[in-house]
Amino acid sequence: MTLARTSLPIALVLALTTGCNPGTSGPDDDPNNPANDSTVQGRVDDGAGQQSLSFGGAGTMEAAQTARLSRVKDDGSLEVISETSIDSSGSYSLEAPSSQDRMVLEALDASGEVVAAAILEATAEAEGGAVTATPMDSESTVEARVFVEMIAHGVQKSDVNVVDLRGRIDAAMASAVKASSEQGGDAEAQLTVLAEAMWAAQRSEEMAYADMGLDLSQADMFMMELDVSQALSAALDAGEPAEISYDAFFDAIVLVHEEAGADARTQSEAEAQASFSTRLIVEQRLGSEAADLAEATVVHAAEGEAMLTARATEAILASADVTAAVEAHAEDAAEDLTSDVDAAADAAEAHEAWATWRAELVGEGSVEGSVLGDALQVNAVTAATVDVALGSAWMARERFESEVIDEVTAALDTNASLSGSADATAEAVADGRMVYHSTLEDIASELSILEELDTFTSIVIEADGSFVAAAQ
Repeated sequence: MTLARTSLPIALVLALTTGCNPGTSGPDDDPNNPANDSTVQGRVDDGAGQQSLSFGGAGTMEAAQTARLSRVKDDGSLEVISETSIDSSGSYSLEAPSSQDRMVLEALDASGEVVAAAILEATAEAEGGAVTATPMDSESTVEARVFVEMIAHGVQKSDVNVVDLRGRIDAAMASAVKASSEQGGDAEAQLTVLAEAMWAAQRSEEMAYADMGLDLSQADMFMMELDVSQALSAALDAGEPAEISYDAFFDAIVLVHEEAGADARTQSEAEAQASFSTRLIVEQRLGSEAADLAEATVVHAAEGEAMLTARATEAILASADVTAAVEAHAEDAAEDLTSDVDAAADAAEAHEAWATWRAELVGEGSVEGSVLGDALQVNAVTAATVDVALGSAWMARERFESEVIDEVTAALDTNASLSGSADATAEAVADGRMVYHSTLEDIASELSILEELDTFTSIVIEADGSFVAAAQ
């Protein structure tokens, strides 16, 4: 996104990259942990639509009477551990055991019905400490319910990165679930599909990192990202602009992963795989009554991938010693990609933005005048050779995608468990991407005219992302 940032999000980005790293102490989510009282404070918000069917929205703050905090048990049921009254402004403050994580907050009306919910990443580490929860609204409610669905369908709670989950579900997705439910759609089924897709995305990120030599589990990433997520919650509670605060949140997550050893290209590849896995599941699982949810999920996946692709392309060109004009061309194309995807009203517009990005990076019909062509300093003769290679690369890409889709379709049909089908999807995507990358390297090695073979393969990978083939 290209929005200007306020001083608070800038401080968030700069200050929060020194949070927990894998192996450091932190919340352990042990139900037997001594109940040293800490405080959770927060509020209920009326954001995103009309309140009904437990999905938040306008009227929620007026309806909400009680806030309660629960542990999520291994079967996905909730064990209430604390509750308190919500005041007329929608605010609450409740006591909670310290050093607990991955919990769920709920707001109840006078009859005891849940009207909104949110994930609480963690309570304070020490007795007497306090944390601020994200406001309970439609988006936070869908996030919390998807998290519970993941556990109810066999995913181990300690394996789930609820920070990543918050980033992968946005307000548009939540609004789509809520709207479908109000029109008679099966909200529970949609939440289950989202749980499956989100777990596949997290497993894809893990597998991609492992394939690139980085040993980071989602449990590790949760600890790395926890401080950033809690700062986001505090910013939203304080009324900071959501869009700017989320921009800063994503920037801070990128920096935290860099500190853990994931450079820009590594993060981009991991997100491409996570994005592809997400789309494969929602597009095959969701029926016509949930078309808006599928569209919103695809667009949001495109946004996350675009941001990291832009960063990776900048890093590739910086290491390739290209001219300032080439870097400027790529920067302009990246700005167009991120802004166009951010403005996309549906999946077709997101795919169109990615197709335009590919044309800028590797050309449309000819590599001449593209970022790749200028980086390689092609002429009329060498451009023709590179064009042939690009054609071969495209065919390899189409073959890879077709084979992965077939494999995932079979896996979704045969795996009875959510975790099993999500794992199978992530594995198919990881294996397919590995073969595709190897094929690109073989194609590049046959280009004797190129001195920088890595520039060719790297730019082609970033040009395609995980979106372009589906757009053709």
